[in-house]
Amino acid sequence: MSEISLRVFCDASPKAYGAVAYFRYITEEGRIKVSFIISKSKVAPLKTLTLARLELMAALIAARLAKYLLNTFPSLTKEIYLWSDSKIVLHGLKGSSKIWKPFVSNRVAQVQLLIPPNCWNHCSGSENPADFTTRGESTRKFLASSLWWMGPAWLSQPVQSWPVQCLPNPPDGMYGEEVITSERRRTAIVNTMVTTTNDDNCISGCIDIDKYSNLGKLVRVTAWVRGFAHDAKPGPLKLSGPLCASELQEALYSWIKATQLKHFGRELKQLLSKGIISKDSSICNLNPELDDNQLLQLKGRLEFSNEEVRAKHPWLLPTKDKFVKLLILDTHVKMCHLGVDGTLTQLREQFWIIKGRQFVKNVLNDCIICRRYKVKPGTQVVAPLPPDRIQEHSPFDVSGVDFAGPFYVNDSNTKCYLIILHVLL
Repeated sequence: MSEISLRVFCDASPKAYGAVAYFRYITEEGRIKVSFIISKSKVAPLKTLTLARLELMAALIAARLAKYLLNTFPSLTKEIYLWSDSKIVLHGLKGSSKIWKPFVSNRVAQVQLLIPPNCWNHCSGSENPADFTTRGESTRKFLASSLWWMGPAWLSQPVQSWPVQCLPNPPDGMYGEEVITSERRRTAIVNTMVTTTNDDNCISGCIDIDKYSNLGKLVRVTAWVRGFAHDAKPGPLKLSGPLCASELQEALYSWIKATQLKHFGRELKQLLSKGIISKDSSICNLNPELDDNQLLQLKGRLEFSNEEVRAKHPWLLPTKDKFVKLLILDTHVKMCHLGVDGTLTQLREQFWIIKGRQFVKNVLNDCIICRRYKVKPGTQVVAPLPPDRIQEHSPFDVSGVDFAGPFYVNDSNTKCYLIILHVLL
């Protein structure tokens, strides 16, 4: 007996899908023999799927069945043939899996990983023995069917006499085109416009701060955007790895700079050009100046104190700004939800917010956790007094009487009895 080769067929219907495998070998007399070896079928899912998807699931069962037999019988030849009567499935298996939607893409990728695409072929539905696995048949029909036990008649003939494997690409017909189109991933044409600016610190035009409710997340996203912009520039030095403290600090600086440009843009230009600001400015009395990062800070009278630089010269921030609101909320949470005084004191170690107390109070009033603990406890609704306590009665309407005795009197041998009358109102 010559070497044994593997042949697998698969098919599907709305009720079930499955596959059947055969061994094909040549006897010593030169006769070609085909023997049934194994089959596997599954009931279709309760969720209704298209027939094309069921056919693809049947192809996956056939691929797994072929891989199992190849691992179980090492003596099998590497020449494998698999058949399906679905031209749509064969079209998908012959191409790339990345062009399909996730359901189809995942299964096409699994099939291609198990069996090379060139091993798949097409056969007609009437010559597909796997059709028996997709519909209920009686035992008598199974036993009497030569198609089930030995496969189609041409399987016992030389390979040259097998049906010509010529598949349309893509399959012909309105139904095939419609199914393929519905299973393809949608593609979109994206036009990208790149603009450059001399102000690397202004980030508000790239990131919409209104979409963020947490300062930490805003700073991290900003740091990633700045890192991407840095790597996009030509140069050998590239950033890699997780964010470091300096990158997060630079991201925070960029938002302070953007906030100051938004509210104090005129004053910044005057300080850069003339070194002083005009007297009609709203922050003229605060005597601001520029630090090494070109950020507005207060001079104050603590120049020779032992405090940190930011405590002596806090950055100037406006009131009623989204970034300042996020900054206040972040400080408030880090300080375990301190009140207005505690939060404002912590902020003033680095920042000077115009009308800070009022704005901090307004922001903290929106803190859900603080409002939950500050709410007044509910009071019990008092029940009405009973009628006996509030209804008026005249004397002796309700009276009580008690009788006691006898009592012996010391100075005589007579008995005494006692009667007690009591008004119960």
